[in-house]
Amino acid sequence: MIDSQKTGEKESYITKLINFLYRNRFILLGLLIMVIVFIVGSAVFFELRKGRIEKSTRMVEMLEEDYRVWEAKEEGEDKNKLEENLTTSLKRIIEKYPRLYAAQRAYILLANISFNKEEWDKAAEYFITLSESFPESYLAPVGLANAAISYEAKGKIDKAVETLQILANTYSDTFPEMPHIYFNLGRLYEEIKDYSRAAESYNKLIDNYSNSNWTKLAKDRIIFLTVEGKIQE
Repeated sequence: MIDSQKTGEKESYITKLINFLYRNRFILLGLLIMVIVFIVGSAVFFELRKGRIEKSTRMVEMLEEDYRVWEAKEEGEDKNKLEENLTTSLKRIIEKYPRLYAAQRAYILLANISFNKEEWDKAAEYFITLSESFPESYLAPVGLANAAISYEAKGKIDKAVETLQILANTYSDTFPEMPHIYFNLGRLYEEIKDYSRAAESYNKLIDNYSNSNWTKLAKDRIIFLTVEGKIQE
């Protein structure tokens, strides 16, 4: 009797399910089509993105070869023409692939061209744009460090300090060259006669990177500043 009751309940449930599926067959079919379209669309998107990444990377690698040729050439009309073509092509990559890795490398090459020509402000601008456009990239702190070098070469010590401080505040846990960055911060703070902040930078280096080659230099600077009476022990 109990088995018969259970069987009836099971058949009733199946009947209700069938009726439900039949009544909503068009809705369910539409949902199924949407799922299929999404899956296929995602596959096509990722395949196209993969193709764009590969194509843009090949393009920038070819331009890196052109950059090396440009760098080795003597000054003259040929070098100027190559620079013009190279710069135009690099900017086109940034415009066409603004969020891909190729754009990062294009910014680096544009910055290097300006750096080699001692166009310090333009070089710094490209380096800063790289770091702001790709803050999660391993090249972001590299861009900031090189921007600081460019500002210092231009004589803009305050801008160099500001840029290195941004680097230290943002990437101190991940950038492997932080010992050098802290030493440079201390050196630049000394140059603008902010000796307390110079000592603070040197001490961060000493406290956090005891095995670094830069640490001994930082200790020497602390001793010098103390002996000269510029900081307190």
